[in-house]
Amino acid sequence: MTLVTAVALTVASNGTAIGAALGQTGGTAVTLNAGVIGLGSTMVGQLSAGASFNEAFQAGMKAGVVSAVAAGAAYGVNDYLGLNPTGVDATGKLTYSEAAMRYYRLSAVERLGTGTFWAQASSNAVTRGVLAQAQGGKFATGMVGG
Repeated sequence: MTLVTAVALTVASNGTAIGAALGQTGGTAVTLNAGVIGLGSTMVGQLSAGASFNEAFQAGMKAGVVSAVAAGAAYGVNDYLGLNPTGVDATGKLTYSEAAMRYYRLSAVERLGTGTFWAQASSNAVTRGVLAQAQGGKFATGMVGG
């Protein structure tokens, strides 16, 4: 759950919440943001459940690293596919390439018919599988989101 929360908050803030506060942009900001959220949220959960500070810190570090790696990989896939923001306009709104805007304007069902969707989905599935295996789980289970 921590990984999902960290990645969701990172995506929702476009990696700017913590990363930008530390002067970082792009993929660095995304990975830093996810790592800090993963560390912090896991530590709070562990401490609330009665764990010692040392136990909470160890669990938090593991969650922070996994969250950062997952967010960085997702950012990298989107960057390769040209789906990440290209800048910020004068009003502070994110700007995207025309190709990205065309993709984002499609409905979820229409996206299923694009190569971009399948490239993104397969890359994310492989990343989840690798992360699951790195944590002692099975690649196949992680790949399908289990």
